[in-house]
Amino acid sequence: MLQRRVVIEGVQGGFMMEKDPDSISVTQLIEIFQGKVQVSECMFRKQICGNRARCVLRHEIMRIEQVVQGEFERLTIGKLLRDLEAANQVSPKTTTVS
Repeated sequence: MLQRRVVIEGVQGGFMMEKDPDSISVTQLIEIFQGKVQVSECMFRKQICGNRARCVLRHEIMRIEQVVQGEFERLTIGKLLRDLEAANQVSPKTTTVS
C-alpha cells in the first residue's frame, strides 16, 4: 500500500502522510486506496455492450468523469484539512425559543 510514498500505514491501522498535504491530490489518495477514479462502466449491463462506441450516455459519463478527475487533481489534502479546521471553528448558531 505504499504507492509513491504518499502515505505510510500506521502501527495501529491508521495512516500517516509522508509528504506535505498541499502536494497530495485527492486523486493520488483515491488511487492508493481503490485504484483509478472511474465511473465510465455501463450502469445497466454487467457485460460489454455492442453499442458501446455509439452510446450517448457513456460519452456523457466519460465527459463527467474527466471533469471529476480534474477537480480531484486540483483538490489537495491540505485544502481539505484547512476547510475542516475552518468548519470546526465556526460554532453552530443556536436559537432561543421563548
